[in-house]
Amino acid sequence: MPSPVLVSVLIPSHNYARFLSEAVASALRQKSDSLDVEVVVADDASTDNTEAVARSLGDDIVYVRRKECGGESAARNEALARARGDFLVFLDADDLLTEGVLARHLRVFEEQPDLGLSVCRCLDIFTDGAVGENRLWPLMRSHGHIHVCNANVAPVHCFMIRSEVARQTGLFNTSLKGCADYEYWLRCFSLGFRAGVCPEGLVIYRKHGVNVTHNRPHMWMHEVVIHSLAFDLLQTSRLAAEHEKLAAWLALACGCAGVALNITFNASLRQKMQDLFAAAVHAALEHRDLLATRDPDMRRLQGLYAARACMVCREIRADLTPGALEAARILEDLFPQFAARDSGDLRRHCNTLLASLAVPGIPESLCRVSGGMAGGMAGGPSA
Repeated sequence: MPSPVLVSVLIPSHNYARFLSEAVASALRQKSDSLDVEVVVADDASTDNTEAVARSLGDDIVYVRRKECGGESAARNEALARARGDFLVFLDADDLLTEGVLARHLRVFEEQPDLGLSVCRCLDIFTDGAVGENRLWPLMRSHGHIHVCNANVAPVHCFMIRSEVARQTGLFNTSLKGCADYEYWLRCFSLGFRAGVCPEGLVIYRKHGVNVTHNRPHMWMHEVVIHSLAFDLLQTSRLAAEHEKLAAWLALACGCAGVALNITFNASLRQKMQDLFAAAVHAALEHRDLLATRDPDMRRLQGLYAARACMVCREIRADLTPGALEAARILEDLFPQFAARDSGDLRRHCNTLLASLAVPGIPESLCRVSGGMAGGMAGGPSA
């Protein structure tokens, strides 16, 4: 009998002892005759009882403690250094893997051995007084490396990555105190690695009011850094192939416009994002011949991000810089079918395009998630 595939589940934890045992249990429940699981807990100098909890969880747990708090990325890097698995999954201490998700990821790799990554679906669940509706993230059927030019496509624990791909991608950027996973996937895709889709896999993202992502201004400021990096990578790396460049530049332009819309608290960063939006539109213009592509998904991608960018520009037209205003006009010249639509019609069109690019329905594994969470789920597309 062949040896089981070893998957390392890497869990950073800082003062999350109250969540840790559930996260570890969700990982260990993935074991089978053909799948072994190694859990590496990287304690980022916690001051609660994280160490005691981790050491009580059995011999399958590799526990390492940092002497000084260095942040989530430093802890992930500590766990990466200890991992022995053929495949890696990054699971935050307050989140959960659902039954069978690791085996489903592995089937994706078996069916498509050239892939470097696999990405599954995610359910946001609001707990401990956090306010919001449980929500299933949309999962794109393909071209994750293009969608990531617009925004992060999934939380970190949705991904499984080959260990050799992780070695080539390197460590998480410890200078980033937000969006470090987004930056990591951008680097990974820029090396030419591509992600497959695991539509029946599901992970749980718990929102409880103290997550890093709860600090929205903090996250938007880091989005500026990430979109600037994406701009550089689209020019210099294998982030997108030549026949994908129009869609990728439009995705980036749309992402920059969206960040500009949300950074109302910092005028200089808002202007920087408008400048980057304009530069991305001009870069897209150089690839306008790709509008004639016969690939239906590529046409949908182009249309989705052009329409979204036009929609955002209408919302902030009064605040657009002259360069951004010119870029918005260029977009409407490239896509005249959007210029005549009102904002409501344009939004509906975007939702239709997004739905056509996303995996349909809900994963079967969601039915096994307890507590009637599916009933409270807001299933609409993300902004």
